[in-house]
Amino acid sequence: MLGESSVRGFYVAAGFCAHGIAGAGGMGRAMAEWIVEGEPSLDLWKMDLRRFGDAYRNRDYTLVRTVEVYSTYYDIHYPNEESRAGRPLRVSPTYRRLTELGACFGEKSGWERPNWFEPNAASMDGLQRPAGWAGHHWSAAIAAEHHATRERAGLFDETSFAKIEISGPGALTFLQRLCDNEMDRPAGSITYTQMLNRRGGIECDFTVTRLEADRFFIVTGTAFGNHDLAWMRKHDPMDGSVTLDDVGGATAEQVVEAVSGVCVLPGRDPGAHRRRGLGHPRLGIEVVGGDRLLADCNAPGADAVWLDGGRWQRRAHAERDWLRAHALRRQRRGGLARSDPARGDGASGKLL
Repeated sequence: MLGESSVRGFYVAAGFCAHGIAGAGGMGRAMAEWIVEGEPSLDLWKMDLRRFGDAYRNRDYTLVRTVEVYSTYYDIHYPNEESRAGRPLRVSPTYRRLTELGACFGEKSGWERPNWFEPNAASMDGLQRPAGWAGHHWSAAIAAEHHATRERAGLFDETSFAKIEISGPGALTFLQRLCDNEMDRPAGSITYTQMLNRRGGIECDFTVTRLEADRFFIVTGTAFGNHDLAWMRKHDPMDGSVTLDDVGGATAEQVVEAVSGVCVLPGRDPGAHRRRGLGHPRLGIEVVGGDRLLADCNAPGADAVWLDGGRWQRRAHAERDWLRAHALRRQRRGGLARSDPARGDGASGKLL
């Protein structure tokens, strides 16, 4: 792992195995260049510390993923291979329905995402599996879904995409300086753009929606949220004119209110989720009857409820189950049944 941490000016070069010996000179040079120049001249993304998302703040999750990496180090790895450890961790509100439809899931930055729907393979009867490596992690459903999307229409769940909000009196100036496209467009405009480094190389690639005169909304790749936010924070003028928020963890009640116009939790402070510092993974749900859908929800990305047959239901939450299992394991070891919030490595609130 190489690069600048979330603490400005604090750099990391760690986690080496044999490469630490074989590439020590090159690593040292790259780190020195990174520290002095502010960015490396080589593409070091495969080693970049920022490629790890918030899911890796959970120590149990990081442990099982690390054990998997070392235990399969000398295995033959085929194209499009998926990690299995620690899954499922982060799921969208549509996860159960997608599972019922026969989704074959892949994983990106902790999120479960459909790679294809296996029942669709039947419509491509006669399509031969490719020979050799290309035949691994393959399905005829891929071709069927490609044709269906190209010739008719396709629907994609983009819950996992990272979202960042930029606001403040200096937001437009900030974006104009970092982006290579024109950002001074009317409210409601969506602009596809990149952020460039000093050499003209691409650092970020995303869309920017102008919500208000001094408020912008960025949607970027699932695995690039941590990197892109770090790049922007590195260039924050630090004069109070710009506020950068990771809003990919918007709570479920906010999403429900936004799409339905119903005030789910009357009297709730709409800015409370930012002050709580919603990280991931964490969950606290209490489902009640009466005139409220949810009494308390601290779940990211509308994971708490989903709409089925015109009514809101509580959903069996895979992340909740995974966290519960590890909480019980800690309890058997003589530790805490619940994660210590100070460590930031587990659930907060009730595990129902």
